[in-house]
Amino acid sequence: MLLDKVNYLYFSFATPIVQEFEKVNALFQQTSADPHELSSELIRHHQSLLNRLYLPNGSMKSLGDIDFGLKFVRDCTDHFEKYKSSTAHHDIQCVNKRCQDMLREAVDQTGARLPSAHETKNLSKLSPKYVLS
Repeated sequence: MLLDKVNYLYFSFATPIVQEFEKVNALFQQTSADPHELSSELIRHHQSLLNRLYLPNGSMKSLGDIDFGLKFVRDCTDHFEKYKSSTAHHDIQCVNKRCQDMLREAVDQTGARLPSAHETKNLSKLSPKYVLS
């Protein structure tokens, strides 16, 4: 499947995103993790995704300004340079649009899992270190 250049572009885009989610997920699987730190890490991860897709004023970046990742951009450029056709350009535009949609969904899904400010206020008191002291 990765011999198909379009599939490879999707793979190139998704790999670092999945790795970021796996890192955050691994933190939540620790047995002695501080709930306040976990909450902060999830908020940072969500903000990182937001920064890829949205401007500071909250409006969506144009397709050309979205941070899809360096490897993905390089692979898109290589694909276009190799084929130099309108088909290659169309393929890249379609892949970019679908990747934008995927980033938007990732932002929405992580945002739905963020704790409210009220919930995070006393989370540090649930830490095993705090409870056992």
